[in-house]
Amino acid sequence: MAFIVCHARKIKTATGLLQVAKHNLRENVDYKKPPDWMFHPERSQFNTMSLEPETSQEIIKYRKELIAQAQLKRKPQKNAAAAIEFNLSASPDWFRDRKESESRKFLEDCTDFISKKYGQVQVLHCAMHFDEKTPHAHILCVPIVRNRYTSSEFLGGRDGLRNLQQEIYEKVGKKWGLERGFEGSKARHDDAIGYDKKLKKEFRTYLEVRDRQYPSNIRQPKFLERLTNNWEAEIFGIFHAEIEKASQYGEIIKKRENKLKQREATINAREKEITEREQKLDASEKYYQKVLRENKDMTLQMDKMANENYSLRSEVIRLRTKYEPQQERNQGQERGGRSR
Repeated sequence: MAFIVCHARKIKTATGLLQVAKHNLRENVDYKKPPDWMFHPERSQFNTMSLEPETSQEIIKYRKELIAQAQLKRKPQKNAAAAIEFNLSASPDWFRDRKESESRKFLEDCTDFISKKYGQVQVLHCAMHFDEKTPHAHILCVPIVRNRYTSSEFLGGRDGLRNLQQEIYEKVGKKWGLERGFEGSKARHDDAIGYDKKLKKEFRTYLEVRDRQYPSNIRQPKFLERLTNNWEAEIFGIFHAEIEKASQYGEIIKKRENKLKQREATINAREKEITEREQKLDASEKYYQKVLRENKDMTLQMDKMANENYSLRSEVIRLRTKYEPQQERNQGQERGGRSR
C-alpha cells in the first residue's frame, strides 16, 4: 500500500529560511564528495528549481518584497514564522518502478494543487529533488491572508492540516492510485539534515550506553574464555536489566509526550486568543472607518447648508436694495399729501 505524502511546517526564523533555501537550491554542494543525505548524486541532473529567485539571498529579498506589496495592516510580529514549507512526495516503493517523467508529473500535480489552494502569489520558491532517497518537492510560501501576516490562519487553523491531507488525497492521490495517510498519526517529517543528525545522535547514545554497561574486556574475544559456569544467568540478567530500563524510558517518553500535548494545547489556546484579538481589532477598525465616513458626510452637509445660508443672505440683501428705496419714496409722498 502506497501513500501520498504532504507535510507542512513553519520555518521560524529568517536564518532558518536561508538554510532551507540553500539546501533546496543545492548551494555549496560538492557533487564529487556528496553529503550523506544525497543517496543518488547521479540523478541531480533531474532536479528542477523555480526560474526565479535563483539564489538563497534572492529568496530572502523576494520575501521582503512580497510583504511590502501586501500592504499589511501591521508589521509581522517578531516571533512570527519566516515562511511555510510544504514537502510533497509518496511512499518510496511507489517510485521504484516509475519513470522519471511519471515521477515529475506527479510532483507537478502536487505543487499545482498547493499553489492553487494557498495562492500562487504567496509562493516564494519551488524545487523538485531526485537525488535524495525518495523523489520529492519543496514549496516555500509567505503566510499572508487578507493583508495580514498569520501562519495559523494561512494553514487553516486547527483543522487546516487535516483538511489539507484529505483534499490532496481527493484531488491528486486518487488520480495516481495512492492512499490517504492514517488520520491522527503521530508521524513527523524530518528533512535530510535533521534525519542525519538524529541517526548520529542515536548512534552516540548507543555507544555511551554500551560503554557504561559493558566493560571493554566484555567486547574482546578473550572474554569468552573467562566466562563462568553462570554465563546464562549473567546474560539473562543483563537482558532483563535492559528490558527494565527500556520500560523506564517508555514512561519518561509518555510523560514528555503528555507535556508536549499540554504545551500544544496552550499554544492552540494562545493562537485562538490572538485570532480573537485580531478579529476585535478588525471590528474596531471597521467601526472607526464607519465613524470617519459619517463625519465626512456631516461635514459635506454642513458645507452645503453654509452655502445655502450664504445664498439666502445674498437674496435678502438684493431684495432690500431693490425695495427699500421704493418704500421710502412712497412714505415721503404720503407725508407730503397729508401736509397739503
